[in-house]
Amino acid sequence: MFQATEMPVKNLMGAAYAGVDTDWGYVEEQMSTLQSIFNSGMDFGTLTEYSDFEAERRLFADFADKLDSILTPQAIAALGQTVEYFDPDVFNLNNSKVEFVLEKLNDCIRNMDMIENWCHFRNLLSRLEALEVLPYINRAIDQNIEPQNIVPAFEKQFYYQWIDSIIAKAPVLAAFNRISQDKAVDTFAEKDAEQFEINKAKIRADLSAKRPALDMIAPGSALAILLREGEKKRKQKSIRSLLIETGELVQRIKPCFLMSPLSVSTFLATDAVHFDVVIFDEASQIFPQDAIGAIYRAKQLIVVGDSKQMPPSNFFNATIESEDRDEETGDVTDFESILDLCSASMPQLRLRWHYRSRYEQLIAFSNKNFYDGELITFPSSKVDAPGIGVDYYHADGVFDRKTHTNRKEAEYVVDLIHQNIEKYPNRSLGVVAFSVAQQDLIDKLLSKRRQSTPEKEFLFKRIEKESFFIKNLETVQGDERDTIIFSVAYGIDAQGRLLHNFGPLNRVGGERRLNVAVTRAKCNVQLVSSMHHTDIDLTRTSAEGAKPLREYLDFAENGTIALERSIEVNRFEQFDSDFELEVCDFLRSNGFSVDTQVGCSGFRIDLGLKLPNSSDYVLAIECDGATYHSSKNARDRDRLRQEILERMGWKFYRIWSTDWFRNKAVEKQRLLEAAEEAVQSPAHTAKHTDSKEKVALFEETAVDTHVAFPAYQAADIEKLVSNFFRGISKAL
Repeated sequence: MFQATEMPVKNLMGAAYAGVDTDWGYVEEQMSTLQSIFNSGMDFGTLTEYSDFEAERRLFADFADKLDSILTPQAIAALGQTVEYFDPDVFNLNNSKVEFVLEKLNDCIRNMDMIENWCHFRNLLSRLEALEVLPYINRAIDQNIEPQNIVPAFEKQFYYQWIDSIIAKAPVLAAFNRISQDKAVDTFAEKDAEQFEINKAKIRADLSAKRPALDMIAPGSALAILLREGEKKRKQKSIRSLLIETGELVQRIKPCFLMSPLSVSTFLATDAVHFDVVIFDEASQIFPQDAIGAIYRAKQLIVVGDSKQMPPSNFFNATIESEDRDEETGDVTDFESILDLCSASMPQLRLRWHYRSRYEQLIAFSNKNFYDGELITFPSSKVDAPGIGVDYYHADGVFDRKTHTNRKEAEYVVDLIHQNIEKYPNRSLGVVAFSVAQQDLIDKLLSKRRQSTPEKEFLFKRIEKESFFIKNLETVQGDERDTIIFSVAYGIDAQGRLLHNFGPLNRVGGERRLNVAVTRAKCNVQLVSSMHHTDIDLTRTSAEGAKPLREYLDFAENGTIALERSIEVNRFEQFDSDFELEVCDFLRSNGFSVDTQVGCSGFRIDLGLKLPNSSDYVLAIECDGATYHSSKNARDRDRLRQEILERMGWKFYRIWSTDWFRNKAVEKQRLLEAAEEAVQSPAHTAKHTDSKEKVALFEETAVDTHVAFPAYQAADIEKLVSNFFRGISKAL
């Protein structure tokens, strides 16, 4: 019914009819106009009645004939099909001038090969419209946005709006404030440090509570025996005998025993004393058979050591192979140390933080060559300066194969010793020689020089701090000094030959000896050598120690570029996030010199701010990105990392990403103020840590480090026993 009624109206109105969407206001307006024309009395008779058209009658007839011949049913159908090819909202062929239509159709014919691109473009427009992105595209076109910037601009706006949405939906983020967060971090750091002191007090209180009362002492009891032995001046019982009788009481008063493995077997009877846990430190230096006596006296075992350092010395031991030995079960003596034995059967945990080296260059070589780059080291704020890191000195000496010494190099070392005393009088100093012969020669030359330079004796006489030593590769493990002078000695002989015999480095495990030697310094390694790395030809030697020696010579002489030769390094700047990139660009746009990802290990400072016209850093800027979130606990993340960096000469500034997005103007101003203040008053030197601070830091981080040892002296057994009894008596 509706269709029957619709057809006359549709045919009459033509293109103006659009069904229920017809613009009836427009139709009514046109009809009113037509009605006014009729009302004016205008006559619309045939054209023949008008004299003005009579002369053109034949012409109109010709046009009519031509139209009839052109507008055949096939042509009309083709025209209708052509009209359907175009979107009427973009190009309406029926309502356009003939000239324009003809030009349009000719253009289409000429560009027929682009029709696939056009169809693809139309599909893209449809997809953009479906995704409601088309208004953004139209706006970008109106604003003359460069095509290559359209997608990044959209992504930026999208992510900003997404961030706003996430922050609005998360109450914690919505309420985040820099002032309260910084206060929370400071409070945590303060209370965390206090907790260690509280734990110490609690331990002391617990031990004091366990002390036996002295008001009622039963004759013959362990307490009576202990007090009686403490009062004796002579004929005291041996420690072993005393512990057999009073071991339980002694452990109650002094629950921690510090002993060497052999001392355990010497002073403790089999059933006299038992422990909850036994801990071996420097376990790579302990034979498995020597450790058994301590192990079976404890319920738990913790073994701490470095398999990349020296094994225990077996110089005085002879290996006797048993003919009837069971090869399948093996023997503990098959392992170099208790560390190797336990590594094969016990779960392992690597202590990764390394902070003894106050300059990252000191550990970078070993980290790369021996520790698979897994050590977390902390970069120093000062770089590329004499007296820090690794320095190379070429002595141009000749190696004497008869005496296994290099005299010119030894003299150079003695000169360096006195130069260090003059330049760095407060630093401790150690000399490490490759061989015993070179060690003795340096010692002799130094003793002779000291006779003529009494003004420099203060360093050698600081016995209480053991500020100076001369040792060789075999004996230096466990020592550390501020500065280490390393004498290679080996080099070209008098005949101009280099035989590639580097003494201890040519032995099995020689590379471990080198690792020990080059990691003894806290501030500076001064490598003295009579050869360059190019003098060592690795094709002429199979010794494992020759390769790292060659690379270390290269590293000392040429710096970190030597390590980069064997490591694929991304030459382009790296950022954990676009957030860091934005902060970096902001600082640089304000005239500051900034490096990204400062450091050589797993821990890197996000952004390092430099002094103008200098390679030294003055401010560590940490964004709460991947590096911040990689920490396993709040102590590492919010206290220890900042504390260690400040000890190494950095000023520290943290940017919270939430505040940066929400209060960017304020945060930018705060960052600029911090950067300007750091440049104007930089912290030039790293803070030195005394032994007490080191011990405390070790307790807080569980990081393997070494504390300076007192000078070794022969033990006075009688005095030792007396002191033991006196200590127990005081505890009681």
